[in-house]
Amino acid sequence: MHEPSERSERAVPWQRPAKCQNRQTTEVPIWRRVSADGGGWEPLGQPYFDNSTKREATAAVGQPAYLHCRVRNLADRAVSWIRKRDLHILTVGVHTYSSDARFAALHADGSDEWTLRVAPAQPRDSGAYECQVSTEPKISLSFRLTVVESCLSTSQQEWTYIVVYLTYILYAYIGLQLLLLTRAEAPTSEW
Repeated sequence: MHEPSERSERAVPWQRPAKCQNRQTTEVPIWRRVSADGGGWEPLGQPYFDNSTKREATAAVGQPAYLHCRVRNLADRAVSWIRKRDLHILTVGVHTYSSDARFAALHADGSDEWTLRVAPAQPRDSGAYECQVSTEPKISLSFRLTVVESCLSTSQQEWTYIVVYLTYILYAYIGLQLLLLTRAEAPTSEW
């Protein structure tokens, strides 16, 4: 059996060499099996983003807008939503840190999805948002929201509804007239 040397008993934990202190590193995940048949694997350890999530969203003015961020292996870390134009922290976890009540974080317990809801969306909400995870160093994923004006103005929308309604009434009236006309012209049978 090997006897530990005096030097190995006093060893200090490994540290990055001084010339590499400012260098960014990417952690290589440890993988674990997620299905018994061996068909699925996922990283275990550090949180990471599910890149299958759509990162661009479009909403009409006055309608709710949703940005969906999916984070795997979150553990005890927090997810935050940041508005990039002014670096305003909108939410941390499910708590809102904005005086604008239109912003809210939606999350179901046990889910990997963290959704930023902006309701009702306004043109000024268009722009870049960031989903951040409180790792060291932090990880983030950018999203883009586009809020568009409706194709029709309010008065055009009102006229469209009026025309559709009147068309419906006209068809109903014509249908009723045809029904009455058919009954009036129907031959009577005499026995």
